[in-house]
Amino acid sequence: MSASNKLYTLEVDRPLPESLVWDLQPTSERSTSTTEWDSTLACAFIACRYARLILSILNDWKEYLIAQSPIGSNFVPVYIIQVGAGSGELGYLILKKLWELRKFWPDFGTCLSKGTSNSPVLSQVNHDFYNEKVNKTSDLTSVIFPFKFVLTDVDPRNVDFWKSQNCLQQFMDIGLLDYGVFDTERDNQIYLQRSQRKISKLKANEQEMQNTLSVAIFNGILSGMKQDAFQIRNGELYRGYCTTKVPLSDCFPAAKDDDANVSFKTISHLSWEWKYKKTKANQFKHDADIDKLLGYYKDYFSENQLDGSFLIPTDAINAIRKLESFSAGKLIVITGDKAFNAIDELVGLRDPIIAIPGSCSFIVNLHAIGLYTQFMSEKNTFALSSPYLEEFKCGCFVFTPNLISSFEELRLQWEDGMKHFGATEFSSLQRAVKEELRAPDTESLKIPPTTTPEMANEADQIISSTVISASPTPSLRLALTLVRLSEYDPEVFYKFRRAVVDKCPYASNRMQHDIRVDAQRIGENYYPLANKKADVAFELGRVMMGIKEFALAINFFQDSQKNFGEHHINWYNMGICYRYVDKMEKALNCFDRSLELQPQYLEAIRWKTMVENELNANDM
Repeated sequence: MSASNKLYTLEVDRPLPESLVWDLQPTSERSTSTTEWDSTLACAFIACRYARLILSILNDWKEYLIAQSPIGSNFVPVYIIQVGAGSGELGYLILKKLWELRKFWPDFGTCLSKGTSNSPVLSQVNHDFYNEKVNKTSDLTSVIFPFKFVLTDVDPRNVDFWKSQNCLQQFMDIGLLDYGVFDTERDNQIYLQRSQRKISKLKANEQEMQNTLSVAIFNGILSGMKQDAFQIRNGELYRGYCTTKVPLSDCFPAAKDDDANVSFKTISHLSWEWKYKKTKANQFKHDADIDKLLGYYKDYFSENQLDGSFLIPTDAINAIRKLESFSAGKLIVITGDKAFNAIDELVGLRDPIIAIPGSCSFIVNLHAIGLYTQFMSEKNTFALSSPYLEEFKCGCFVFTPNLISSFEELRLQWEDGMKHFGATEFSSLQRAVKEELRAPDTESLKIPPTTTPEMANEADQIISSTVISASPTPSLRLALTLVRLSEYDPEVFYKFRRAVVDKCPYASNRMQHDIRVDAQRIGENYYPLANKKADVAFELGRVMMGIKEFALAINFFQDSQKNFGEHHINWYNMGICYRYVDKMEKALNCFDRSLELQPQYLEAIRWKTMVENELNANDM
């Protein structure tokens, strides 16, 4: 082995939960709200599916409360806790969708006002809200909302970022959204920074215990939490131990074989070797639930004369226990991740698969979490999972021991909205369209693509195709259908923007009307992030120019500048739009600014001259 390829050993034969691999996780990578490891997954699509699950849970919960004795003033809203919310994009889209569906929210005020002496007086605004009589200027702070959405993350920088987002602020102002730092491994409470309250373990004598429910959302983070590795060989249980190495050339300062401490440039070059040692199924004597899981897998593979390899999501189970304690054991978990959800996927001997997209993660064993719900054995603990085995998988795990509720709406929503056409199925659909058309990847463009509109009297002639290779694009109708199926996901629109931009000028009047509606909904779903490369607003502006909606186009181009900075083509396009809405002075200002940024831009010179001539003609 050459010196440049020599490996430096960081650790030898460590059980996976004790491995330094977890210490190598950057803080910012221990959270994720977007599906960073698969660009074909639509965040808006996932958010809408989650939102509908949450709405069904709220309606089921109201039915349960109505069946109980009056709860008086002890009502506690259902806490919707997103763990590892990252940028906040997924949480925003879930909350936005729930707000759009607010006319279907259950009015928990009906549970409070069942003739008890201590029932609070419900405000007129509360009555009006649930009867759809409030307007945008109404003060909603006295409304009894059925839930409070809580964004949490291990990284305080993400929490600070949420505070600066105007799209989140509107929900904070009415008391529907709160936030806080929460590390599932270390913290035993969530401090809500907005309301300055704590969510923590309920005490046995607290009156609201019977009326408390929480929903936890884990999207894309369980795979990055600590797990333990095992195999079943010839009916015997083995535990996995890993040896971690890094190229010596990556170490700094230059490492020697006897160095006790060493730093290295990147985790992407790490490599692992695995060894398996025989162990007992009851080795976790301090954790009976984990021992039950190990015993189950040992018995299953032994009885079926199979070998198996699997991970036990130890930290995920501990996080679930912690969140259960916040609501007296009543918790519903919604997950989405790269996962195994069927025992058939665990058959065979293989080492754990480690993905390194910037941090280390493993395919999470949702099958084990499903077993954990079954082991609780009390009434109404159950698991719902995807029937398919490929790629991204969602799960719903209901921990409501001895609760007199069958959660029929939740089960129906899962059957109808999640089971057969979920995130993976939509991902496969859009990927199949791109593969069928052999479309090129244009995601690497960092600035708005150059356009060269030609001089013309008609607005639909001022937009030309993006300067990229001439490759097939889907029909306009197919592109719009994909966008609508995605729940107006901005990234999906951006993937198929060429079809919409190029073909929208030739659409019928009715289709152009629908395109305008689509564009507004896509724009509302856009969540500004510093690392986003897709200038969605710019492309929406081009679409609006194509269907002669110049005022709307100006708004989109202004949003583009707000999020991506100035660009000479953006100013040029706004100048054209101002000209068509007969604001000539503003049009000239835009062309002037375009030429300041790019003095040789001939199209801006040409349009500026035309506008000046039109102004001079009007003055004569």
